Amino acid sequence: MKNNFSLTVRDVLNRETFRYAKLLAGEGGLDKQIKWAHILETKDFESLLNGGELILTTGLGLELDSSSNHKTYELLMKKNVSCLCIEKGSYFHTLSPEIKQLADQDDFPIIIFEKVVKFVDITLDLHTLIINQHYQMLNQLNEIAKEFTNLSLTHNGTLKILQRLSNYLHKKVIFMSKDEQSFHYPPETKHFNNLLQSNYDKLQQVKEPEIKTIENQDILIYPCIGLGQVWGHLCLEVASKDDNEFTLSVLDRCASAIAQILLRNRTIEERKLNQEDEVVQNCIQEKKYPIEELMTLFPFPNHFKNDYQFRTIVIQTDFEKLVTSTNEWEELKLQLSLSIRTLFSQQNFVPIISVRKNQIVIICFSQTKETIAENKNKLRHLSKKIISLLSGKQQQRNTFGISRLDTDISLLKNSFSDAKKSIRLQEANLISSPFYEDIGIHHLFFQLKDKDELTAFIDQHIGPLINYDKENDSDLLRTLSTYLDCLGSKKEAAEQLFIVRQTLYHRLEKIQQLLGNDLLEPASRSAIEVAIKAHYFQHSKAT
Repeated sequence: MKNNFSLTVRDVLNRETFRYAKLLAGEGGLDKQIKWAHILETKDFESLLNGGELILTTGLGLELDSSSNHKTYELLMKKNVSCLCIEKGSYFHTLSPEIKQLADQDDFPIIIFEKVVKFVDITLDLHTLIINQHYQMLNQLNEIAKEFTNLSLTHNGTLKILQRLSNYLHKKVIFMSKDEQSFHYPPETKHFNNLLQSNYDKLQQVKEPEIKTIENQDILIYPCIGLGQVWGHLCLEVASKDDNEFTLSVLDRCASAIAQILLRNRTIEERKLNQEDEVVQNCIQEKKYPIEELMTLFPFPNHFKNDYQFRTIVIQTDFEKLVTSTNEWEELKLQLSLSIRTLFSQQNFVPIISVRKNQIVIICFSQTKETIAENKNKLRHLSKKIISLLSGKQQQRNTFGISRLDTDISLLKNSFSDAKKSIRLQEANLISSPFYEDIGIHHLFFQLKDKDELTAFIDQHIGPLINYDKENDSDLLRTLSTYLDCLGSKKEAAEQLFIVRQTLYHRLEKIQQLLGNDLLEPASRSAIEVAIKAHYFQHSKAT
C-alpha cells in the first residue's frame, strides 16, 4: 500500500502550475512537507502562520528585494514556513547573494516565478491535491484499523498486529510492557529488540509519543494506553525523511488494537485470579474442593501434565495498613498477581496465586525432572525479585515461608502448614532460610508445642536461668545463647554482647552455678541449645 501522503516542495515544482518556476536558493529543503498554500502581501504576518505553509507573494509590502532586509526572511524561517514563492515583477526583481546564502544555510527553499501566474489557480491545485491525499490517508487508516481489529481477535494477535505494522511501514517494531510479554518483528531483528529491552527502564516513563535517540538510532516511542493507564509501548525505528504524522496515525490504530487485547487479557486475568484465590483458600482451609477441578486451572504441556511437583510459598504482607479504598486494593491486587505470575513463568514455573492484604499464597508447580537444588536456587532468585517488587509498595520486611517439594496435591493443606512453620521459626530468629527442608530439629517443637513434655524439657535444662532472669532483671539466658553460638569463644561472645570480657566471666560463673553442668560438654551443650531454641519458640508470636 502507498503510505506517503505528504506533499513536498519537490513534488510542487513538478506540478503544471509551476512550469514557470525556478528554484533560487535552499535546495536542501526540497523534501519539506507542505501542509497548505497561503497568499501573503503584508509585513504583519507573524500571527497568520502556523508552520508548513507554501507562501505565494508578489513582494508587495514585504521589501524582499532589499539585501539588508534579513528580518522578513528570518521571521519566515522562524515560523517554519516550508517555502517562499515570489512572482517576479514590479515588487521583486532579484535575490541578493546575502539572502541566498542565508536561505541555503537554513535549507529554506526560495522559488521565483519568471512569468505572471494566477495564484488562485495554484492554491486551487495544491489544496485539491492536499485534500485528496488527506482523504486517501483516512481511507487507508480506516482499512489498516480494520485489519488490526480483526487480528486482535485471533490467537497470538499482538504479534500478528506487529507483523502487519512492520510490513506496512517497512520498519522494525517492538511492543514492550513491564507486566506483559514483549514482542518484536521481524524475528531476525534481535539486536533491535535487545537494545530497547536494555533501555526500557527509561522508555517506560514516556507518557506521550516521543522520538528518542538510542545508540545513534532514532526510535519513535508510542505509549499503549487503556483505561487511562500506560500498559506498554510501541517502539518503531524512524528516519528524518519519514512522514511521522502519518506514522503516528497508524501507530494510534495499532496501539488501540493492542490495548483491546490487553483489556481482554486483564478481564480474563481478574476472573482467573478470583477463581484461583477461591481454590487456594479452600485447599489450605481443607474445605472440600475436587482435585479434578483444581487441575483444570493449570495449562500444563502434555509432557508436564502427569509429571509435576509443587511447593507452597507464603509471604507475609501488610497491605491492610496501607490500602483503604476497595478500588485501590483491587487494582493493586491485580498488578501484584500479574507481576508475580510473570516472574514465576519466566523460570518455567506454573503458579496459582491467592493475594490477600496480609498474606500472599503461591502454589508453585514445576517438573519432577528438576532437582531439589535447582528448584531451591530458582526460588531464591525469585524471592529477591518479589521482595524488590513488594518493597516499593509497603514498608515492612516481607517474610517468606517455602514448603518442602511434594507431588500429592491432596496434601496441599500440609504444604501450607509447612510454609507457615518456616515463617514462625524465622520470626523467632531460630532460622534464616525460608525453606522447610532447612528447619532441622526445630520441626519437633511443633509436634510438642501443645504438650507438657516441651515445657518440662525447657525447665529441666534452663529453668533456673529463666527464673533468675525474671527475678533479677538480668540477661543470663541471652548471654549463654550467644556464648554457645560463638562456640565457646569468650572474646567473640563479649564483643557480640557489647560487654567487657571480665563481665562475661562473672556471668558465665553465675550460669555455671545455676545450671550445675559443664556448659561445653557435648551432651549438656546439645540439650541446652535445644532448650534455649524451644524457649524462644514458645515465646515467639504465633502465626
